[in-house]
Parts: sequence; structure tokens; C-alpha cells
Amino acid sequence: MSRDDVTDSARERQHERTERVEETLEAVDATLDGLSYPTNPSEMKAVYGETAEELPNETESLGDVFDRLEDTEYDTHEDAREAVLGELTGAAGREHGDDNEYNSERELDALEEQESEKYGEK
Repeated sequence: MSRDDVTDSARERQHERTERVEETLEAVDATLDGLSYPTNPSEMKAVYGETAEELPNETESLGDVFDRLEDTEYDTHEDAREAVLGELTGAAGREHGDDNEYNSERELDALEEQESEKYGEK
């Protein structure tokens, strides 16, 4: 196998993983958009239902993630989304020993807008 074939294969696998992550984020947003706030993990799972959507690790569903969330109320879509994404990606921030990933100044809406502009989806 040539070096170009290996590079192409690696890019293809990365592209497939990226597509799965995007599908998962779309499923999260679709579920959270169907809720009235405040909400809790039980309501999230009820709206999500028993959809067989697997997560990128292919060992669990989004419903399993809702089961792992702390039993608390989320006042807004953004609060619920942050909790779900935090559960999917793991804890970030200085308090968890991760200085590189966490940025207390980040604006999720601004990041999403930048992504949309980057890919011409505006």
C-alpha cells in the first residue's frame, strides 16, 4: 500500500467519524428542540424515544447518555446541550486537569456561526 493510499484511507476514516459526530449533534439538537424548558434527563429521554441512533463509539445510544446525566433541571436549550455534550466528550476544564480544551470565554453560538461561515452554510 502506497503512502498516498494510507493517507487517503486515514482521511476517509476521519471524514466518516466527523459525519457520525455531526449526526449525533443533530440528534441531540433535534431532541432538545422538542422540549419545553425547564426540562430534565427523563424528559429528554422520553422525547428521544427508543431511536436506535448509535453514538460514534457504536456501543450506546443517545438515550444511554441521557440516563447518565445528573438528575437536575436544565433551564434552557443551551444548558441541556452543554450537559449532554459534556457527557459525550467528558469533563473539560482546569478543575478536571484539562487546561488545553477548556476556555471559559468560549461562545458556542459564535463557534457554530464560524463553522457555518467556514463551510458556506449561512
